[in-house]
Amino acid sequence: MSNVTFKISSALKNIIGKELITDDFIAVYELVKNAFDANAREVEIIFEGLKSENPRIIIKDNGEGMDEDDLKNKWLFVAYSARKLEQDYRDKINPKRIFAGAKGIGRFSCDRLGVNLKLITRKKRTESWNILDVDWSDFEKDPTVEFRTIKAQLTQSSDISVPKLQHGTVLEISELRNKDWNREKLLKLRQSLERLINPHQENDSEKFTILLTAPDEQDEDKELQKNKPDEPWGIVNGPIRNFLFEALELKTTQIQLEIDRDGELLFTKLNDRGTLVYELIEHNPYKDILFDIQINLFHMNRAAKVAFTRRMGLPHVQYGSVFLYKNGFRIHPYGDAKNDALGLDRRKQQGIFRNLGSRELSGRIEINGRNTEFQETSSRDGGLIKNEAFDALIDLFSEYALKRLENFVVNLTKFGIGGDFPELSDPDSAEQRQLTFDLIVKLTQSKDVVLINYNKDVLNILENRSAESVTSLLKNLERIASEQGSNELDKEIKRAKKQVAILARAKEEAEAETERERKRAEKAEEKAREAKEQAQDAENKVENISTQNLFLTSALSTDVEHVIELHHSIKQDARIIEQFSFNLLSIVKDDGKPMKREEFQAILERINYLARKILTTSRLTTRANFRGDAEEINADLVAYIKQYLLVVYGGYEEDPYKQKIIISFDASKDAKFETQFAPINVSIVLDNLISNSRKQKTKRIDVIVVDCTDDALVVSFKDDGKGIPRKNISSLFQIGFTTTDGSGLGLYHSQKIMNEMDGDIVFNDDSEQGAEFLLTFKKK
Repeated sequence: MSNVTFKISSALKNIIGKELITDDFIAVYELVKNAFDANAREVEIIFEGLKSENPRIIIKDNGEGMDEDDLKNKWLFVAYSARKLEQDYRDKINPKRIFAGAKGIGRFSCDRLGVNLKLITRKKRTESWNILDVDWSDFEKDPTVEFRTIKAQLTQSSDISVPKLQHGTVLEISELRNKDWNREKLLKLRQSLERLINPHQENDSEKFTILLTAPDEQDEDKELQKNKPDEPWGIVNGPIRNFLFEALELKTTQIQLEIDRDGELLFTKLNDRGTLVYELIEHNPYKDILFDIQINLFHMNRAAKVAFTRRMGLPHVQYGSVFLYKNGFRIHPYGDAKNDALGLDRRKQQGIFRNLGSRELSGRIEINGRNTEFQETSSRDGGLIKNEAFDALIDLFSEYALKRLENFVVNLTKFGIGGDFPELSDPDSAEQRQLTFDLIVKLTQSKDVVLINYNKDVLNILENRSAESVTSLLKNLERIASEQGSNELDKEIKRAKKQVAILARAKEEAEAETERERKRAEKAEEKAREAKEQAQDAENKVENISTQNLFLTSALSTDVEHVIELHHSIKQDARIIEQFSFNLLSIVKDDGKPMKREEFQAILERINYLARKILTTSRLTTRANFRGDAEEINADLVAYIKQYLLVVYGGYEEDPYKQKIIISFDASKDAKFETQFAPINVSIVLDNLISNSRKQKTKRIDVIVVDCTDDALVVSFKDDGKGIPRKNISSLFQIGFTTTDGSGLGLYHSQKIMNEMDGDIVFNDDSEQGAEFLLTFKKK
């Protein structure tokens, strides 16, 4: 038996060099990380002679440098990493800085960038510079040649001078493999380098500067700085600004997670636009697996995306989403645009409306300290090695950060608050406090929770919650207060209990009053039923018996449940109007950030529409026993229009001077148009037209069915008012256009509603007197 050894082909260079590191940017990252690990304070990346035939990439750092022994026994020792052995020593001389690499193959990134390498280095407190020349093509000539037999040239010199460098390392890379280093690619490199280092993590990164230098681009930089000083993202040359998302100060929702260094506790904090929603401390569910981990996750609503693009110079979707850092250095490909390494977009497809994807999220996952279980794959764009720790990290992100953020943001949208313009909604609104209440009830059910803090206004909405949920919350809070000995929380619980007792008495009284009202309503409904039968009989004598009677001639609506629904609709719309108006007023009073004209106009349009809807709903409530105002029905539209004008309006309307305006309706006896429509929408269109006529000194309005076929219904709405000047006809349906003191939104809303119904409204400019509009309804 004999001992044998492996032979290593020179082709190994390709495997651990240009074929392993397939991205130019990642190759640059690896060399920057090497400079950081050499304890450098500054590294400069220089692109020299890019417009010449022989461009070079020079990477120069002021780190500790290397002597001849270091080069022979460390740098030229493939897959050997002195960092694994030297970390304990570094902890003594610079405990803040943890090595960024540990594979011992990052130096082969030079092979990815160019064919030739000249390495110039000098160690601190030594006299000579060491110069190593490597021609990577020598390893590519014959794969049968052993790796160890390929020679590199090492020389020493004390005569050379490296500008601004007393010690450190210079990598001069020539015969570039890719010569497409144009301005666009350099700007992308710069943007990527801004995300390479996370200044939030404590790894001495604030004392590490990256400089990007491209002499061929300096003239264009100067021109850009002169003409566009507010667009720094277009500059190639200069120090790299380490990006920190919090510095943007966006008004959005943020969740922060942290597992302490001992791995005992998990801290969670949820903020909405600077206002605390809740924070809690619980036992680490990944004990003995995860230590010293932080997660910061932000919801990117529309306003945040707009602000991000304005400040960063590119859309959020192109920038990336959730990045992963280990000891301050980014791990690829997590967070890259169009890369779903965290599975966010796959999950989004499973629940489009309940799950958040990469387009709605931004943030970072931070691995701190030693955490030796987290190791990068040898392929630097392959992420972390999949193991138990990695699986636990992904589960922590999904279950405790992402889902908790979703539970708040998605439900907030259901309430109709937050949304695209968060500055117009109130983080202390009753709806948001109700949502927070429900979340806290759920969170406090866990036995792992050891302490909770929350917005104290939450307990002010107890009257809107069920007795069961209130009791559950107070019981959970009592347990936590007892375990932690929290006097403050105990006082809050006692105050809440008193409030619950008062509300319980009020509830009993309200239930008794409700019962009395129910009995009165039953009597009123019986009388109304009789009145309805009498009205039906009377109308049947006048009109064709097949005509559908959609309204009661009585002014009393007796369907108690329906009245409650209508009033709830009015209350909700009025609340939105009140909230929008209050926040608009606050912006004006506080001289806040200016709002774009189109945003301001859209909000006013929304307020105006809701006000008109309230007015129409109130008419239906007080004049009609009608169930379809908020939903679509199948009915005769001709009959509906007639009865709305003659029953709800009573056949007349008052002008601003309290003079009656006659409203008439005319249609052939056989005119009937059975279709599906939303009564509230038809009513709003009619209300808007009548409102316009009032402002034109109209004395009479004639509504006539001019055409009724199986597929379409055409209705003429004509008044005898002042009419509309021909020059204004083209602007009639434009938002904000008005010739009176109105808002200029009525006709705009009418056209919008008719279009949504697949119909149309046009102005008849052939009318000799007054104004005439033609409404076309299509059958569904």
